[in-house]
Amino acid sequence: MIDTVKKLLSFLDHRSRLQLYLLLIPALLTALLEMASFGMILPLIPALMGEKNSAKEFFERFSGIFFDVDPGQFLVLIIALFSGLFILKNICILGMIYIINRFVAYKLALFSQRMFRLYLYLPYTFHLQRNSSEILYNLSQGGPVAFDGLRLMLTIVMECTLVITTGILLLVIEPEIVLWVTGFLLVVGFLFYQVMAPIFRRWGEMSHSLESQVVKTISQTLGAIKDIKVLNCYSYLFRIYGKQTNGMANYHSRSMTAQHLPRLLMETVIIMGFGVIVLVLLEIRGSVFEVITVLGLFGMAALRLMPSINRILGSTTELKHRASRIDALFKDLNQGIELRELPSSSIVGPAQPFDHEIQLKNLSFRYEGTDQTALFNINISILKGESIGIVGVSGSGKSTMVDVIMGLFAPSAGQLLVDGKDVSGNLEPWQRHLGYVPQQIYLVDETLRRNIAFGLEDTEIDEEQVLNVIALANLNELVDDLAEGLDTVVGERGIRISGGQRQRIGIARALYRDPDIIVFDEATAALDNETEREITLALESLASEKTIIVIAHRLSTITNCDRLIFMDQGKIIDSGDFNTLMKANRDFQRMVKLGNLDPAGNRVD
Repeated sequence: MIDTVKKLLSFLDHRSRLQLYLLLIPALLTALLEMASFGMILPLIPALMGEKNSAKEFFERFSGIFFDVDPGQFLVLIIALFSGLFILKNICILGMIYIINRFVAYKLALFSQRMFRLYLYLPYTFHLQRNSSEILYNLSQGGPVAFDGLRLMLTIVMECTLVITTGILLLVIEPEIVLWVTGFLLVVGFLFYQVMAPIFRRWGEMSHSLESQVVKTISQTLGAIKDIKVLNCYSYLFRIYGKQTNGMANYHSRSMTAQHLPRLLMETVIIMGFGVIVLVLLEIRGSVFEVITVLGLFGMAALRLMPSINRILGSTTELKHRASRIDALFKDLNQGIELRELPSSSIVGPAQPFDHEIQLKNLSFRYEGTDQTALFNINISILKGESIGIVGVSGSGKSTMVDVIMGLFAPSAGQLLVDGKDVSGNLEPWQRHLGYVPQQIYLVDETLRRNIAFGLEDTEIDEEQVLNVIALANLNELVDDLAEGLDTVVGERGIRISGGQRQRIGIARALYRDPDIIVFDEATAALDNETEREITLALESLASEKTIIVIAHRLSTITNCDRLIFMDQGKIIDSGDFNTLMKANRDFQRMVKLGNLDPAGNRVD
């Protein structure tokens, strides 16, 4: 458990850890009030039994406070002190519980923000290798469940402090019995933890795994809802989801039952021990009056200590159950800190200029964890204002090369040069020049305006620029047809608009920040012929103003590019304009024929 506690503390920054340690001060003061309130039992019981003088002497001997009051008034005074201390103590405990819950809630919020930021800063390769549902689970469920371990840890510390201070008071009154009882309880607690802790951890690991699988299943099911309805594969998904949720129910029922085990065990042990204490006290003291006084103190202590001991064991059990979630977050936290790509604008000066050309010089790339090289010794120059089409069969390295140009992948060898300067170590200023239109445009469930000016607050959006890019992307007709215009909510993933309209919104988004370079990654692959022609016209209208890089699946979109680059198996095989490649490259001729194009590049339908 010590390892788990260390990992929990690593979730806090230096200031938060200091605040955590400072919480021990009010916890100690509350424990002292607890001890004082229990101490009032010693004079209270004799006073209630009519032994007021004995009670007064007992109180003065232990407290050091002397009252010059009539013995008849002493009972009233003791009851008032007893009640006042209990009220004050309970107010302090309630205050401590609130402080702990507030501390944990706000630190969880900070930690979630930190993890969200780290996930975004992790390299693109991380996100290619990691299922997004795992990240979704960690941020939405795993984080809160794991981080709540901090509340459990504080609960353990607070309850241990209360138990220790109460134990000190009992130790002063009956040291021998208290030592025996404490030793016995420690042995029972240790054996319980040693036997049950591995079981609780295993249940926690299985529960964590199943919860992650459920989130993954839900995410993938909703993402493929159209395919599911067409294929009518409901029963398969019901079976998978049912198996996962039934597994969760199994482990949750075990865990919920196990939470009551420490309380029942301690109650059994304490009740049995109480009987033994009675017999021992009668043997040692002989006086029934003294036995009743001490038993009253032990009885009140037992009533108070049993819930505390239960909470200590329960929190320890629950902390062990959550260890797997804490381990998973700890791993992601350290990986995020190690691999994060901080925005270079926060550590460097002005933006990288782009006045002449982009060069890939002796550049190679290999995906992490594989022996297969995706790009081999690439050498190419792209002049500013040039329109470039990158063609080749699937898997030839087209997208990988463009991802390197955009700074999403770091070269395994060679250099990415912009105007002769290597930008690999200073990507963010370079990326300010880039606009990107992917094959699948991701639209958020927001207004059309916010989707175009993606990532900006409403107060930061330039309305004039929005209207400019709408015109450039041929979106005027769409905006005019929408009842709410730019304030129309497009729906989740843009489900309320057509594929061609989504692509044009993607173009408008790419143009909004007025980039020098626009990358089209097979942006027309899923479109019909008419929409493809519209997008092609939009491309051609931009070619005179921007540097255009087009990854082409459908060759009709790149027939008018200044230069085509033909790739195969991670290598540049040939380059030239459309006519040049048609004359010199048989593989390109075959692609043109398969694409239903005539030798001039016109579509033949």
